[in-house]
Parts: sequence; structure tokens; C-alpha cells
Amino acid sequence: MLENLKITVKNSLIYSLGNVSLKLAGLVLIPIYTNPKYLSVEDYGVLGILEIVAQLIAVIIELSLIQSLTRWYWDSDYLQKQKSMFFTVTITILFLSTIFYFSVLPFSGSISNLLFKKTTLAPLIKLMVLSSGIDVMVGCIQTLLKLQQKALKFAVSNITKLLTNILITVILITIFNHSIDAIFIGQICGSIVFIIFLLPLIIRNIEPKFNYPLLKEMLSYSYPLIIASVSAILLNTLDRYFLNYYSNIKEVGLYSLGFKIANTIKIFVVTSIQMAMSPFLFKMMYSPERYRFYSKYMIYFAFVTMYTILGLCLFSLEIIKVLTVNVAYFTSFKIVPIICLAIFFSMLKDTSLLGLQIAKNSKAISKVVIVITLLNVGFNFVLTPLLGMFGAAISSLIAQILFFIIIYSTAQKSYPIPYELKKIILLLITGTALLIFTYIPGSWNILVRIPIKLIVFISFPFILYLFNFYEKIELQRLKELFFKWKNPLKWIENIDTIVKRENLNL
Repeated sequence: MLENLKITVKNSLIYSLGNVSLKLAGLVLIPIYTNPKYLSVEDYGVLGILEIVAQLIAVIIELSLIQSLTRWYWDSDYLQKQKSMFFTVTITILFLSTIFYFSVLPFSGSISNLLFKKTTLAPLIKLMVLSSGIDVMVGCIQTLLKLQQKALKFAVSNITKLLTNILITVILITIFNHSIDAIFIGQICGSIVFIIFLLPLIIRNIEPKFNYPLLKEMLSYSYPLIIASVSAILLNTLDRYFLNYYSNIKEVGLYSLGFKIANTIKIFVVTSIQMAMSPFLFKMMYSPERYRFYSKYMIYFAFVTMYTILGLCLFSLEIIKVLTVNVAYFTSFKIVPIICLAIFFSMLKDTSLLGLQIAKNSKAISKVVIVITLLNVGFNFVLTPLLGMFGAAISSLIAQILFFIIIYSTAQKSYPIPYELKKIILLLITGTALLIFTYIPGSWNILVRIPIKLIVFISFPFILYLFNFYEKIELQRLKELFFKWKNPLKWIENIDTIVKRENLNL
């Protein structure tokens, strides 16, 4: 298990670079997006709504076939059909993307009017739909890289995509005076470069044989997940729709910035670890160590997630002040801890889903997601008109808490795993209590504010130690790690040892 952990850490770090490139354009470009010279707060709100619609379109086009590909790819009965499997899924998604795009074109004006009460944004709708379709193709290729554990190639290809995206967007906005359309044009160009870059790998992993019986079997697994995926997108995005309806597009812009800052936890940490671990989790299905492995996976995952949440939230105000030039956005930091806690429970829910995925019980997942989405509508209906963006954030948090509880209970019935819930609760209580320091008034002198927050951040693992959070073997490993790396003069020697070991494994 220790060797698997080392590989996971290494791949997670590499995947984090790739994941950063998937979403980093939105972060790097925040100074431009929030600069009133280029985009108004209202424009940023429009972008927030369009990004939500783009996610829904991607889910509809994909038909959850990428999830099926993940489940089937390493199944022992289909190891000889991996290439035809990838070809079948890719061709199906390409066909669906094309059909969807040309079906939407005649109604782009009506969709613009429905979302923004004006038809002038119809060209943006067309660009957004095209970008979504290509992005699904990119997602299919990225899944292949993850399944084959090609972490380095994943990172390099996505960084290439990122640089193309940023370059095109910046040129169009700052030189040619484009607006929101430049963002989608940049995304389309980045995706095309990504596909061209990986074309040799795609060709090597394709057998031009359309396997209809396999597709039918995969769809029987994925069709309940389609509804679940749509519901999951709505669950994570209804807050902005309700804000747009009960408040105004400006508050949607403020909320979108706070959400984007909080969502870096999902990009940098949660998704990176999930990508690195996904192959191991399914390869461990028949291992005698699987139950302890799955249990420790949740604990370590939860610890890393909560610790990074604490670090991000404590300094969220300072981060937003650095990234934005418009003081109107500064209040966005107040919702970051609430959204981050929702992400924490979402991570726990995704981890708990493993039992249902192993048991291929996708129908149970679909039913739970639909119920939670309906509940979230009710929470937003009550809280958003009363509390504005705080009500929207709280609604998401409550929904994710219930989602985790129900999924955990359901999964344990299908595939019981001895998770250490007491430690999870200890992590949650400790982390949440320390998050209060996020709201130290910004008027305090920065020389006082920053040291206090640093002390709070550093204290987190030591507070857990006081409550016997760590096992003896874990403390022993930490001590060994500390003594190995405490002397900077030996870092080069240690790194050289790691490189030599990796070369021997190749």
C-alpha cells in the first residue's frame, strides 16, 4: 500500500499541473475579466451563466459514456477490446456533438432571450455550444491518459492547451477589443491544439471497429448516470440561476468570483487526487488489502483537502485583492469558506461512491442525485431571496451535506467499507472552527492579520495530534520523512536517489 501511496502522490502532483491548466485560464485572466476597462461586473455575471449552460450541454452530449469508459477499461473481460472501446466512445461523442451543434443554431436567439431577456447574445450562444462539444472530445482523450496513467503527458498537453487559450484570449480582448466572445474563441483554439498535439497517441489507441454490443452495454450502465450528471450540474449551479432571478447579474458576478476562488481547491487538490487514484481504486477491487486501502484513502484525502481549504480561506481576501483591480469584488471572499466546505462534503460523497461504482449500482446514484437536486431547489427558493449570495452558498452546502450522508449510507449497503468516520468528523470540526479566522477584519494592519492567519494554518495538524488523529505508524513515517529532508544540503542527494529508483522501475 505504501508503494501505491508514493505513486499516487507523484501522479497527483503531475496531474495537479495538468488540472491547473484545465481551469487556470479562468484564474490567470481574472485581472482582465474584473477590469472595468475590458469587462463590467455584469459581463462577468453573463460569463458565469454561460459557463453553467456549457457544463449542462457537455453532460448531455457525453451521455456519461466517459464514466462508462472509466469503469469498463480495466475490466478483466474487456482488456483485449480497449482500443475498439475507445474508438466506439470517441465516434459516438463526435457524432452527438455535431448533431447537437447544428440543432441548436436556429434557436440561439431564443436561448439568449430566455437566459438574458435579449437576443443580442445569440452569437455567444453559438460559440459556447461549439466550445462545449469540442471540450467533451477533449475530456474523452484526457480520460484515456488518466486510465493509462500517462500523468506527464496529461500535464504537458494541458499546459499547451492553457497557453494557447490564454494567448488567444488576451490578444482578442486587449488588442482587438473583443469581449466575452474572446473567452470562448480562446477555449476552442486551445482544445484544437490539444487534440492535434495528442493525435499520434489517439491513433495508437484506436482500432477502427465500432463495437455496438459493447456500446449498448455501456449505455445501459450510463443512462441512469446521465440524469444524475445533469442533476449534479444543476446542484452545483442552481445558486447562480436563483441569484440572477432574485437579485441581479452584478451579484452573480460577485458570487462567480468567490466560487472560482473556492473552486481552485477542487482543481488543484480534489480532481488531481481523484485522477491519480482512479486506476488504483479499481485495480484494488480484488486485493485482500482493499478495505484498509479504501479506508485510508478517504482519511488522507479528507486531511489534504481540509488543510488546503483552510489555507485558501484564511488568505482569500488577500488573494482577491491581488487578483482584482475593482474594489467591488472584494466582498466575494466572504462566501469562499462556505463554498469550500461544500466542496469538502462533495469530495467525501465522491469517495463514498466507490462502493456503488464497484457494484455497478448506477441507478441508486441517479435516484439520490435527483432527490438532492430537488431539495437544493427548495433551499435556494427559501434562502436566496432572504440572504442573497450567502443564501445561495448555504443552500449548496446543505445540499452537499445531505448528498454525502445519503450516498454514504446507500453505498455501505451495496459494498461495505470500514471508513473511519470519527476521524472525518474530527477533521471537519477542527477545520471549520479554524475557518472563523477567515473573517478577521480587513481593516486590521496586514502585519498583524497575516501572522495570526499563518499561526492558525500551521496549528491545524498539531491540534489533530492532541486528539490522537494519527496512528503510530503514520507518526513514524512522518518522523522519517522529516529527518530525511530536514537538511537542505541533502535535498539534491535525496532527489537523485528518487530519480534513480524511478529509472529502475521503468
